[in-house]
Amino acid sequence: MDTFSSISHVSPPVMLDPSHRPGSSSEEASSIRYPPFIFNETFDILSKTIVSKHDEILYLEHLCCLGRPLSAAYLQTELRDLSRLLEYAGEKVLCCTSQTPVAQMTPIALLASIFCRVAVHLSPFSMLAHSLFSGHMATALHLSKHRDAIYVCYPSEPILRQRISSSEHKLGVLDALKSALSQGIFEKGHRGEIVGQLVPLYAMDSCWKDTPTSVSLKDFLTLFGRDGAPV
Repeated sequence: MDTFSSISHVSPPVMLDPSHRPGSSSEEASSIRYPPFIFNETFDILSKTIVSKHDEILYLEHLCCLGRPLSAAYLQTELRDLSRLLEYAGEKVLCCTSQTPVAQMTPIALLASIFCRVAVHLSPFSMLAHSLFSGHMATALHLSKHRDAIYVCYPSEPILRQRISSSEHKLGVLDALKSALSQGIFEKGHRGEIVGQLVPLYAMDSCWKDTPTSVSLKDFLTLFGRDGAPV
């Protein structure tokens, strides 16, 4: 599904869907819609399963091959441009250009920038789940029989990862998370699991500069000191 796609494109309303129905003379049976095709088995299909060195795991080209096969297929062409691919992936997640100020990003865009990096369980009945799927690269896992609930998630896909480096972006994400939590769209966890994911995530962002790289445990733990801690 591309940006601004809609669930109705997958399974339109009965009145707009003249496709084949199970044969029956009754009106109720004739209105039964076939379920949509949800096929996610192509994830990681073009990824490298063998690397010669440990550091190769963090190479951008290797990371970009994880997830949807389209990115890996693009990197195999003569037109390959890794920096443009990363920029394009970020624009797809945020549904705005890379030059858009954080203050002008929508709350959904800010949530998408963090949901593709942490594990959350979203209410399938919320409009947020629909919006993340239709415009922010979330993956649909299941659509309910009555089309009133869609189960979405963000499988591990490094190319969608947006490094949250600026304080303004961090605060924007935290405000959006606080608002979503207050509306019951998702739970922070019985033991604060969401916070437990965000703290080391922000710490690792501070360790990395421009690209993913190996970080020693000592350097990582140093960020949790009292002086100048970024998290």
